[in-house]
Amino acid sequence: MTELRILQIIKGLDIGGVNGGAERFSIDLSEQLKNHGCKVDLCAFYKMNTPAETDWLGRLKQKDLDVFFATDWAGPNDLRSISAGANSLRDYAITRHPMILHSHFQQGAYVAIWTKRKMNIPVILRTAHNINEWEPGFSGTIKQAISDFVYPRCLDAEVAVSSAIVDKLKRRYPTHSKKLRPMLAYNGIKLPPSTSLLPATKTGESEFTIGTVGRLAEQKGYIHLLSALPLVLERHPETGLLFLGDGELRSELEAHTRMLGLGNKVVFAGQVNNVHERLLGFDLFVSSSLWEGLPTVIMEAMAAGLPVVATDIPGTREMINDGVNGRLVPPGDSHALADAINEMIETPHIRQKIANAGRVSVKQFSIEEIAKTYLKLYETLLAGSGKSS
Repeated sequence: MTELRILQIIKGLDIGGVNGGAERFSIDLSEQLKNHGCKVDLCAFYKMNTPAETDWLGRLKQKDLDVFFATDWAGPNDLRSISAGANSLRDYAITRHPMILHSHFQQGAYVAIWTKRKMNIPVILRTAHNINEWEPGFSGTIKQAISDFVYPRCLDAEVAVSSAIVDKLKRRYPTHSKKLRPMLAYNGIKLPPSTSLLPATKTGESEFTIGTVGRLAEQKGYIHLLSALPLVLERHPETGLLFLGDGELRSELEAHTRMLGLGNKVVFAGQVNNVHERLLGFDLFVSSSLWEGLPTVIMEAMAAGLPVVATDIPGTREMINDGVNGRLVPPGDSHALADAINEMIETPHIRQKIANAGRVSVKQFSIEEIAKTYLKLYETLLAGSGKSS
C-alpha cells in the first residue's frame, strides 16, 4: 500500500458560528490520519472572514495541516459561489493528486462527485453528521429527494456518526442496502491526558453555574433551556446560565432572556477559543437540542468531568444511559428540563456519580480509535477500486 493521499472537505472554519461539530471532528480526524502516515489536505470550502476562522487558521498552522479555501461565502444556496468553489477545488486537486475525497457536508459531497468525474479520482465518500440533514419545508424535501437519487449511484461509501443516522439512511434509500450500505463510525474527540475523577464540591446553597456550548440556532432548543431557568431559580436563586457560542438566534434569545427578567442570571459569551478551559468552570452541562447526530460537545463535557443533562433524542441517547452517566429528558419540555437540573443541584452525590461514569464511558469515543476505523475503510475502498498500489 502506497501513502494514502486524502482530501477532507468541510464547510468552513467559522467554528462556533456557521460551522460546528462536523468541522471540529474533521480537523481532529485529519490530524490523526497524519499521525498514521497519511498525506492529508483540508479544504475549508467557504472562506467567511470571521475571528473564529482566523483563530482556527492559527491552530491548523501549529498542527502543520494544509488548508485551502475554495470560494468566498455568499449564503447557503448561492450557485455562483458553489460553482466557483467546485472549479477551485478541481484545480487544487490537480496539484495534490488525492486518492480519496472525503466530504463532511452536503454541498461538498456534490462537489466531490463532480471532481471525481472530471479527474477520475479513485474513491469518494461522505460522512453524515446530523439526523436532519436538510432544512424543513418544501426546499429541504426536494434537496433530500435529489440526494437520495444521486448518492447511491455516485458515492463509493457513506458513513453515519450514529446508529440512528444509519437506520434513517437505510429507510431513505430503497436500493441503499444493495448499492451503498451505510456504515457506522462514531464521532470522536481528543481525550484529555488525565483520567482522574473530579470531585463535585458545590452544594445547592453555593453559586451554581449551568453551562452549554453550541450555535445559537433552532436545532439547539435554547428557548426551552431559557424557559426552564425561572423554574430552577425558584428553588435555587444562586444559579446562573452561561452560553458559549454564537449564531442567527442570538438577538431573539437575548430578547427572550429580557422578557423573562433573567438579565442578571444569563450570560451570552459568544464564540470563545478556549472551550475546554471554560467547561472546567461549569458545574453542570446542559444540552437542550431538538435533534443531533452524535454531539461531540457532550463528549467534551463528559471528558472534562462534568455531569450532563441532555434531551432524549437519537444520537444523544447512544452516549447517555439515563441515570447512569447522565440524565435524559424529553426534547422541548422546559418543565422536565428544570426538574432534572434541580435534581442535579440538590444531590451532589448523584451529580458526582454521574460525572465519574461519564468520564469512563466517553473513552469509547476516542478520536484515535475512530481514525483507525476510517483508515481501514479507506484502504478497503482503494483495494476495491483497483488503485491501492
